[in-house]
Amino acid sequence: MRIAFLGLAIILICLAHWVRILRWGLLIGVYETPEKRSLVQSLSIGYLISYFLPYKLGDLARAWISGRRMRNGKALGFASVIVDRYLDIIVVGVLFLLMYLPDRGNAEMRRTVFWYFGLSVAALLAAGILFLCKTYVKRWMLRAASIFNPQIQSRLLRSAWALIWSFKNVALKISKKKMFLSTCGMWALYLLSYACFARFLTASGFPTSFEEVFAALFTESALSASTGSLSSLFAGGADAHLWMSLYMVLPLIVLLLVSLRMPKRTAVEELDEDFISLVPHLDSGERLTFLERYFLGESREYIEDYLRINQGISIIRDYSAGSMATTLLCTDGRQMFFRKYAFDEEGRKLAGQIEWIERYRGTLPLPEIIGKSEEEHSCYYDMPYYPNSVGMFEYIHTASLENSREILEKALTALDGTIHRENLRAKDAAGLHAYIEQKVTRNLEKIAASRRIRALMQYPELIINGEAMPNLEHYRWMLEEPVLGKIFEKDICSEIHGDLTVENIICLRTDGVRDSFYLIDPNPSAPHATPYLDYAKLLQSLHGEYELYANVRQVQTDENRVNYLIVRSEIYFELHKWYRAYLEQRFGQDGVRSIYFHEAIHWLRLMPYKLEKDEAGAVLYYCGLLHVLRDLEQDFGTSLEALRQP
Repeated sequence: MRIAFLGLAIILICLAHWVRILRWGLLIGVYETPEKRSLVQSLSIGYLISYFLPYKLGDLARAWISGRRMRNGKALGFASVIVDRYLDIIVVGVLFLLMYLPDRGNAEMRRTVFWYFGLSVAALLAAGILFLCKTYVKRWMLRAASIFNPQIQSRLLRSAWALIWSFKNVALKISKKKMFLSTCGMWALYLLSYACFARFLTASGFPTSFEEVFAALFTESALSASTGSLSSLFAGGADAHLWMSLYMVLPLIVLLLVSLRMPKRTAVEELDEDFISLVPHLDSGERLTFLERYFLGESREYIEDYLRINQGISIIRDYSAGSMATTLLCTDGRQMFFRKYAFDEEGRKLAGQIEWIERYRGTLPLPEIIGKSEEEHSCYYDMPYYPNSVGMFEYIHTASLENSREILEKALTALDGTIHRENLRAKDAAGLHAYIEQKVTRNLEKIAASRRIRALMQYPELIINGEAMPNLEHYRWMLEEPVLGKIFEKDICSEIHGDLTVENIICLRTDGVRDSFYLIDPNPSAPHATPYLDYAKLLQSLHGEYELYANVRQVQTDENRVNYLIVRSEIYFELHKWYRAYLEQRFGQDGVRSIYFHEAIHWLRLMPYKLEKDEAGAVLYYCGLLHVLRDLEQDFGTSLEALRQP
């Protein structure tokens, strides 16, 4: 009969462990489908480690092993195990109190009850205090993490974020009924198992009560001791230790063996399953910025919108470029698409993009908008992904020169024959003044305010890759409003695309027919909306070689020396020669000069974005600006001197 009690105790504790795994899955299931095989194995191995090692080190192993198989990584593994143990502390404290009430005379039990119940009350109070003082706690977490390098800081903040949201999800997203029933069922099975094991020990000649088994497993010293050492609390010496080892270890071995028969989740199944990223960002810099804003307690609307925009999708690649908007290639499990989003002022600009695309989609080759959302503090829209599509930069460097010229000419002709003839008007003096003030004067001030750029500007010239070049101060007169006003005097205004770099021309390769294209990412909000802005944006690529700068990996500065490795494009060089002749034929010398000066202003407009994202890397684009200004002085120096006169 006593062996029956042992067998029943082992079966019941196996079932209790299984229900624990199901409850653990509730915590994980908010973000992704839990893999039961992985959870069974990590729990079994973790408990085996805790049997031999003190301080519940097995829980660390359980979190680490399970996190390796989670799509959200070890941060979710550790957070879910901490919440699981937190709930156990509360329940065990209540159970100790219930056991103490009918037996007030047992001093040892009274001491254990007070300690564990006090621990559970402290856990509840800590949660309440953290909730009430969450702003200060989050800022303290940020300060503590900020002493490390960005990579470690991001990991620490991500783990803290996972822990905070795991606790929140217990209250907000997880079925309270399922959580309550699984907790009650799990502990009912554990308690019945302990009772059966106590009966077995008693029948084996080691009189032991259920309360003694429970107290031995959860006594104050149990937290710092290995599970295997707790058998010393029972009478019976080595024999009791043997039975305790069998009772604690055999169920874990059984679960491990059962897990080996459970199916593994395939890569295809993982892709098809619902998945919500804990921190849904691909770019490490953007992820860290988001976490810092959260732990600083900034805009709640920003945090909520960020999560809403990025949840329910898997991010494949980040295509974000020279703006504060983010562009991602994503999948929702059914299709791949591009999602572009931004916040606050940039979000309002994005809403203008949506309106522009929808207005001109029947006039110009533009992408279809397959999804969109415009909120007070955010905006996003989705565009379809075409397998035969390729960015113009890649097309230029893989297709023939003739095909590249043909696509560019088609794009220019499409604009010239449609929106560049819509709402034609002479330049507006107020609009031109606002354009120069916003895009030139203010950006020059932002450049001068940068610590790294200011350190370079103190020298009259820079040595860039071994070549001496005048510094920005040498060209400043060319960027003053009286001179620019004369250069732009004959500009004609109309509707424009506003951001016609090669990055924003998407080519469609089609077998057997001529390749086609469509345009993306308009920015038509310039106060001085001249078609010359579109032509200048294309110059930013073909003349300034903007896209090539994005491939530079390292910039070294030493006093007035700047060195970086950049691979120049022979194809860009040839296309620029063709494009310069095209512009001269269309617009004459004055028009060409205006277009090239608008290109220089485009480089100025680029600098604040680069400074905000990476001040050290912005030095590279400062050098690009100087190259463009040098070419302007060399190409148009004679006519510029005449404009310099009052």
